[in-house]
Amino acid sequence: MSSILLHNSILSVIVTSITFTVVFLLSYLNKRKAITTEVSRKVVHIGAGTLYLALHFYNDQGYFSKYLNICPNLLWTGILIWKSQNHSSSNRQKYDLVIGTMTRNNRGNELLRGPLFFNLVMIICGTVLYKTVLGAIIMALLTWGDGLAAVIGVRYGSQRKIYATKTFDGSMTFFLIGILASIIYISILIDYQSMNVLKIVLTSLLAAVIETFTPSDFDNLTIPLSVFFMLEPLKYILKQKRLILASGSPQRKQLLQSIGLNFDIIVSEFAEDLDLSAYKQNLAKYVIDTAEHKCRHVYEQMKLDENEKKNLIIIGADTMCSLNHVVYGKPTDRADAFRMIKTFSNNTHQVCTGVCILQGDLTMKTFSETTDVTFGPIDDETIQAYIETDEPMNKAGGYGIQSLGATLVKKIDGDYFNVVGFPIYHFCRQLKVLLDPQIK
Repeated sequence: MSSILLHNSILSVIVTSITFTVVFLLSYLNKRKAITTEVSRKVVHIGAGTLYLALHFYNDQGYFSKYLNICPNLLWTGILIWKSQNHSSSNRQKYDLVIGTMTRNNRGNELLRGPLFFNLVMIICGTVLYKTVLGAIIMALLTWGDGLAAVIGVRYGSQRKIYATKTFDGSMTFFLIGILASIIYISILIDYQSMNVLKIVLTSLLAAVIETFTPSDFDNLTIPLSVFFMLEPLKYILKQKRLILASGSPQRKQLLQSIGLNFDIIVSEFAEDLDLSAYKQNLAKYVIDTAEHKCRHVYEQMKLDENEKKNLIIIGADTMCSLNHVVYGKPTDRADAFRMIKTFSNNTHQVCTGVCILQGDLTMKTFSETTDVTFGPIDDETIQAYIETDEPMNKAGGYGIQSLGATLVKKIDGDYFNVVGFPIYHFCRQLKVLLDPQIK
């Protein structure tokens, strides 16, 4: 964990240093009349958007340390507020680096509009919307879309200038660059599977129209809002669905409830008796197939008519542990639990969860997630005391990392919630890919 923190800290320091270097460079060029103030402002947009792509290099397994990506924005937010309060608008003869680079009229109070909105949006996209399609599109349109559209501008005779007023040409430039930027951002920060080109086109069009009719000081706020409302239909689609969890696991129930899903529970009658030897040590394939069988069994149990099937989604999952190609499921008795934990002691084992998302028309998404879990050395007395709590008896691998079992774990490498029993982040991504075609 310390190495992940160090890695992300170094990235944050590098990005912060680059932001200050860019501002100093723009200020130098602006004072020498090599570029206009408007160009420098938009280059800040473009540069910030490009640096946002550094999220690709952050280690996601660092949990809170991955949010070090917002340190430059937090620092600049503080600087903007400080400069706005300590700069006299009447004292215009004294050049200020920040105000001269980021405002149109060299007024400190301008920092509390466009520049501050911009930083706050970047903070939200770096935390709440970290590596999501929504966050990627917002940043693509706000930075490259708006910034490059302004720099390219409108042609006046034979000279290209920054457009002084918002025009149709500027909006079309914003629209086209916004599409290209969104595709690039999603490809780099997420994956090609998460891309819906039609939605990107419609979102870019809506943002371009709203940007055209919005005062320049406030488009840093209205562009993200327009993207948000364009992508909001996904929640509407989910509200129309009947979700079924094909599992009696209290951990999975709690995790899915924590992300706001409403669902019923129908425990699958599948015996979970697939022949492990047929999978040739491919544990991921085994847990995926088991999850799919659970979904199909519940589907057959429900005996639904065609109308009921239209809005049905069944979620199935199966978790197993392995060490040195030996698979460990739920212990059969206390002696089996003792053997499992003793084997894991002072070793690193793998926790693999397979997930199936089955729709009523039998289209589905399946995937697996694997996390490395390292136990510290555990003496027999501690193992026996843990088993006496009965916690190991209904859990894969014979322990629960979300409860007393956490005292056995030295470190993990991967998705914590996967070890609990359900990989929330990967599930949300795959659910969105499955439902995207239904968003009109």
